[in-house]
Formats: sequence, structure tokens, C-alpha cells
Amino acid sequence: MPGTMRTADAQTLVTVKIETAAAVRSIEQIMDVDGIDVAVIGHTDLSLSLGVPLQLDHPDFVAAIDAVLAACRRRGKAAGCVVANPEQGRQWVAKGFRMVVYSGDIGLLGGALEAGFERLRA
Repeated sequence: MPGTMRTADAQTLVTVKIETAAAVRSIEQIMDVDGIDVAVIGHTDLSLSLGVPLQLDHPDFVAAIDAVLAACRRRGKAAGCVVANPEQGRQWVAKGFRMVVYSGDIGLLGGALEAGFERLRA
């Protein structure tokens, strides 16, 4: 059992979701927690919490992102994000994000369903 647990620990990726202004204010302490590997930005909820709904270029949102990236870099940990399209993904990677989640289950399933209906209509 000890060997199995060591292997499981080594293969487990622990992420935290940063979705509030309070989380950004505490990002240094959050990323100091032993075992956390990645801080993932919840851009919609974070922008709402900051009072700038989906204004991803707003100075307050950009400052929050920069704070998360800096805290991750200082600790050799990754910053992550969720993107709706490849172009957005490339932009976030250029900023320094290393874990990119492409779309979500609803978007992916909706896109597949729409494509299926289009093929049926053809």
C-alpha cells in the first residue's frame, strides 16, 4: 500500500480555482499550500467578483491575472485558464498560462449536437 500511495500522489494534479477578488488577494498564501500544482482562473466568476463582467481587458481584471501569474511563477507552479476557442487559448498561453482547458462540457456537447443536426438537414 505505501508504494501505491506514493505513485498516486506523484500522479495526482491538484488544482485550485481562482474565481473571486478575495482569492486574488490571498493568492500568495493559496499558492504556498504544499501540494497545489495549478491555479486555474475562473474568468467569468472572477470578472463578476471584480465588478467588471466579462471585461477581460479591464485593468482590474488584467491586474488580477498578473497577480495570479506572478504568484505561480515565483513558486514554479502553473497557471491555468478555460478558453472558448483556440484563438483565446493562444492569447492566454502568450500571457504565461500553461494549463489550458478548451471549452466545457455544455459547449462541446452543444457544438456536436448542432453539427449533427446540420448533417441531418443536408
